[in-house]
Parts: sequence; structure tokens; C-alpha cells
Amino acid sequence: MAPSSSASDPKSQAGKLAREAETLAAAPSDTVALARVAAAIEELGNRSLAARAFDALAASAREDGQFALAAFAAVALIHLGDEKGGRAANAALAEAYAQGSKRVDNKRRTRPPAPPARASKEGDADAEAAATDDPQVAMKAASAAIDEAAAHAALQTKKAGPLPAVPLIAALDAASLGELLGVMEPISKKAGEVVVEVGEDARSLYLIARGTLAVSRDGQELGRLGAGAFFGEIALLSGARRTARVAVVDDAWLLEVPHEGLEKAAAKAPALADVLARYARARLLANTMRTSDLFSRLEPAEREQLMPRFQPHVLAPGDKALTAGEEGDRLHVIVSGDVEVSQGERVLAQLGAGAVFGEMSLLGRRPASADVVARTRTVTLSLDRAGFDDIAVKRPELLAEVYKLLVAREAENRKADQPYEVQPEDIVV
Repeated sequence: MAPSSSASDPKSQAGKLAREAETLAAAPSDTVALARVAAAIEELGNRSLAARAFDALAASAREDGQFALAAFAAVALIHLGDEKGGRAANAALAEAYAQGSKRVDNKRRTRPPAPPARASKEGDADAEAAATDDPQVAMKAASAAIDEAAAHAALQTKKAGPLPAVPLIAALDAASLGELLGVMEPISKKAGEVVVEVGEDARSLYLIARGTLAVSRDGQELGRLGAGAFFGEIALLSGARRTARVAVVDDAWLLEVPHEGLEKAAAKAPALADVLARYARARLLANTMRTSDLFSRLEPAEREQLMPRFQPHVLAPGDKALTAGEEGDRLHVIVSGDVEVSQGERVLAQLGAGAVFGEMSLLGRRPASADVVARTRTVTLSLDRAGFDDIAVKRPELLAEVYKLLVAREAENRKADQPYEVQPEDIVV
């Protein structure tokens, strides 16, 4: 489970564990140090002590507001053979964070873990390493530090302070959350490893417990994800292929939810599938509105009000989303799949996940100039004319920009004595 150490020498591994244990002993509430101790113990092969470390981590991270790290520790316990402890940790986690929990404060934000404290001065490093290269001595120090961390977590549990609302998790009832936790698999990845690749079939969704991952497409980095972030759910739930690469920047712990496990959990807790679908829908729309030339001009509060008005549509291969000559009455955002834009026999463009179409015909109140046909099973989210009318009333300058674009495109088409080659961005669909 834990990322393997670059040092294969047991003495080096013991030194590493001793240093991490010293850091933890100096700050028992430090979940980063506790996670490192658990990883180092596992690398040395002491499963029983590793289980104690992960048990303490499950409680400490839970009380510190780090849901993903607590979930990883609980699932790790099961894989280390402590099924009873792992299930108990999962149950406590579900009770604390699920919908209806009195401890969840919607105004409270999840805070990233603080960097681990330094236990010794820079000048003591060599002496420390030389004095702690005995695995037995290191294990003893780690055991004592774990006891201190567990005691601190127990005190925090008794206080039962407020916890942050975790996106997606806070919308699940305790039974549904318990089923989801029950099908999670702990995996570890080292820096540079690729978790998902463009074009792959989506077979899992992931929750980051520890580390940083970079999202990229065509060699360009689109953003980074840290602890607590979900990814992969949109492609998984829509049956699409991956549209971006996700690679590890820092050694990472991930929780994987395979498609088969998700189906199994949803069968026992039907609310789970509905909540996941709504979560994926909201994330897709939020991303689209943030990057769209049109919607990015709206204030965040305005985008929040507009998002619930988008409705899902499923197109089978060959279905028409828009027909040339007919006026469109909806804007479409492609969630998954792809469509072909054509005029007669001529293919003008192919649009994939994240693309928007239909806005020009809708806002221009004119017939579409091309057919838009689904090439594969395609899911879109669409906004009706009433939604656009609301935008027009509140932010008329947005529509003014669109109409300027329409006029400019028509001027391009009427260039004298020069045939015009239709470009994909010129299509009124």
C-alpha cells in the first residue's frame, strides 16, 4: 500500500523510521508524521505495528477534518488483516461525516495538513541517523510515538468538535457512505507514475488521501489535485473514455473505487448512485462555466443559481441533437461521448467532452446551419431559452458580445469575390 522506500538497506529504513517517530513524538497531533511512521513501519514488514499506526491515523485524521486520509487508514487496516478495526474505523467515519451528522459544519472548510514538525536540529542529523539504525530500537520508538498519537486522538474524539463538510460525502446518508467506504481499495503511487491516461476506458474513480497529482492534456498541465479531491467520476458514471492524463507529482496514497464495486454498493444503497451523478453533473457544469467565454463573465453566485437549470440528455449513436434549418432552443454541454457537425455530406467538425454547442442558434434566434449528430453514446447537459433569458435580463452585456460575434461571422461569409471555407468555430449550431 505505502510507496516503497528508495532505500532497500534495513539500517537506512530503520533510520528513516526513527527520525519519523521522533518527529511524531514531538507533535502527537501531526497526521503527516503519523502517516509517514505508518508507511515506514509497513516498509519494514511489521504488519501488527503498522496496523496500530493506521488505526491511530484513522482516528487522528478523522478528528482533524481529513476525511480522505482517515478513510485510507481505515481501509488499510482491513488489508493488514485487522478487519474488525477497519470496519469500526469506517463506521466511526461515516457517523461523523455523513448527511445528518450534528458534527458537520457547512461553513467550516477542510484545511490541508500542516507540514510535519522538525524533531531535531540540522546539525544533529548525522548523529541521529547513526544512533537509530537498529530496526528494533526504531520500532520501539515508533510504538511509543504511536501510543501518544492514539491517546491524543482519543481526547479529540471525546471533545467531538465540529468537522468540515466534505463535498459529495456530506450528501450521503450514513448507510450509503458506509457502502462506499466498503468498496474502496487503497493504492499507492510514486512520483511520475500515471494513474489515468487519455483514451483509456474509465473503470474507477479515485479519492486522494495524500500527495499531489497533475492533470494534463496534450502535454499542457490543466491543474493540480491534492488531498481530499475526487477525480475520474465523470467519465466513469457516463461510460466515457478518459479525456485527460492524471500523473503523480508527490508520492501519493489513493483510494480507488472500481466500477464493479460501485455498482455493488449502489445496489445496496440506491441513494449513492443518485448523489454521485449529481456531484459529477455539478462539477462538470462548474468547470464549463468557469472556462466558457460566455459563462466566465458571470459572478460565482450567478453561476450557482444557473447550474440547477441544466437538464441531462442521452443520445444514442445517430441521434440528432440539432437539425440544420431548424431553430435550436437549448444550449448543450457534452458530458461524455462525441458529436459530428455536418452540412449535407460534408463533415465540418467533431466535438467531444466539455464542448458547448447550440448557443449561437439559441441566442441568434435563427435556424442552425448544420446538423449535430451523436457519433457514440453521448450525454449532454442542456439549458433552455428561459435560462438564457434570465441571463439577458441580469447581464445584457453578455448577449451583446454574442451578437457582435454573430455579425462578425456573417461579415466573414460575405467577403466579396472570395470563397469562404467554413471553419468549425464559424458553425451556427
